[in-house]
Amino acid sequence: MLSRTAQEVIRFKVVRAMVVDGMSQTEAAKVFGVSRTAVCLWVKAYRENGEKAMKTKWQGRPRAGD
Repeated sequence: MLSRTAQEVIRFKVVRAMVVDGMSQTEAAKVFGVSRTAVCLWVKAYRENGEKAMKTKWQGRPRAGD
């Protein structure tokens, strides 16, 4: 599994390739080794919430006191 930072970097690269460079979803998925579904979700999230949507969110059980 990739680190949280590496995951964010891939999301930013995919979104940039599509939004700035005009790459298709299918092509971006192949180039970056991710699913087309993931690409679609990332671009949608980016369009709705900007760069903050590309940040990795906490996964797993909540910590004590959260």
